[in-house]
Amino acid sequence: MSEVLFPRALCAATLGELAAWTSVADLLAAARILEGRTLPEDQPSDTLCMPLEHDEGAFRDIFAILLGYLIEGYSVPQQKISVARMLDRQVSPSTAAQLEALRFKPTVRTGASRSFPEG
Repeated sequence: MSEVLFPRALCAATLGELAAWTSVADLLAAARILEGRTLPEDQPSDTLCMPLEHDEGAFRDIFAILLGYLIEGYSVPQQKISVARMLDRQVSPSTAAQLEALRFKPTVRTGASRSFPEG
């Protein structure tokens, strides 16, 4: 993709703002996992499954590039870590620091929705 039309640093920073979608519930689950006090519903996954309805070559390619920028620019929102610590007083300062250092590194596959297994 053109560095002129889609500058990598700007795209990563802009799409990284979507980190605001990270839920406090997910941060609480991550903290419990890091601290070894998981609940049955704490099920981490490294797979992001996003079947595309429009599996046209150009759209799919641009979407994958922009998704890569989102992944590159992602960081856990500090404000949400603070809220998680207020909700669960067992979250230690070192765990909060680990959460702050976390990055989003999923396994990404693209393709038509019919190419993904159920579940």
